[in-house]
Amino acid sequence: MALSRDIYEPLLRRLVLCRFSNIKQITGSVIAVQPTTDNWERLGSVSVQSGDVTTTYGAALVIDCSGRASSGYRWFKDTPVDTKQSDTPSGYLPYADLALSYDHKLGSATCEFIVPANFLETIGCPIDRSSSNLYVSIPDYKQDGRAIVIALREHNRLQISFGGYDIREKMTTVGDVRTFFSEMVLHEPLPEWVSNLLDEVEEKQYPPSIWTWRVPPSTYIQYHRAAKLPCNFIAIGDSVLTLNPVPGQGCTKACIEAVTLNSLLKSVREVDAIGNIVIPSGFSNKFFRSQLYRTGRLWDSNRASDYGYETVVPVKGDDHSFGKDQREFIHGKLLPMIITDDETSTIFWAVSAFLEAPTEMMFPSFLFKVWWNSTKARLFSS
Repeated sequence: MALSRDIYEPLLRRLVLCRFSNIKQITGSVIAVQPTTDNWERLGSVSVQSGDVTTTYGAALVIDCSGRASSGYRWFKDTPVDTKQSDTPSGYLPYADLALSYDHKLGSATCEFIVPANFLETIGCPIDRSSSNLYVSIPDYKQDGRAIVIALREHNRLQISFGGYDIREKMTTVGDVRTFFSEMVLHEPLPEWVSNLLDEVEEKQYPPSIWTWRVPPSTYIQYHRAAKLPCNFIAIGDSVLTLNPVPGQGCTKACIEAVTLNSLLKSVREVDAIGNIVIPSGFSNKFFRSQLYRTGRLWDSNRASDYGYETVVPVKGDDHSFGKDQREFIHGKLLPMIITDDETSTIFWAVSAFLEAPTEMMFPSFLFKVWWNSTKARLFSS
């Protein structure tokens, strides 16, 4: 099922609220958290501001789901959780050093048209409309830093999204889109139906909705390296790790972390006097270690990919050589096979979507196949 974000998020929220009667949605923002003791080993309540009213609620487990705002990280400033260099044990980081960031300087724009139900047939597109993404081109750091996605969303919303590293072109007309496409350096020419698409929307004068945005820097809060955290505090999704949006891994990442949390909660055996579950000591640390194992690798893989572009500003202390071997393998050997070999494409997609472990691409048979394909390509091209 493929849905645009403005439909997907309300749908998930509605499904949860309709299915579980014990879940209540409160409109507001958490502005503070309160501990049960002075050493902040456990949180006891949260303060929620809604309009001019602030209400305090008791809390058994506090989960930061605030997205890029990473509100949870700010809640603990100037508290015992905010350890300094002098009182941070070996193997951990001072609280202020947990947050990492780099700026990929990505720019993006989307043109949206409302088209007739038979639009794909009209332009000669052979792709079934059940496939949301009609065409995808990802950047290759050796050739071009630009990408495009053409998609047909719900309610016949045709979207043309394009962007790239440090792009500055302004898109206001279909002609601007056509120019952007013509200047891209691609492994293969754009399909003929893409040109037909632009001709059709221009000829029929479908009114476009156009919006542009600069992608904020990628950030990673290394909670797994915090010396002291309340045992009943965790954070998931973008509140911990924000990524380059081009690979589309954000929702998958959050779902995996939700499954991880569910597994850990099912293992809790402590209850209070009236039978309510009590989050045990060490729960937070256990969750963040599991999170690191399951989704933390995305931080390194995204940096390795993004650092191939000289306009990217690396993490403090990094340079563009980070991930060079990985880039050479993926762009030089793996991607050419993905385009032509269905088995390789399936494995790569499954690993990228977290349906298979990364070790699937480390089996000798897989590596030999990639090496042999690369060797043949060099021999026949020389």
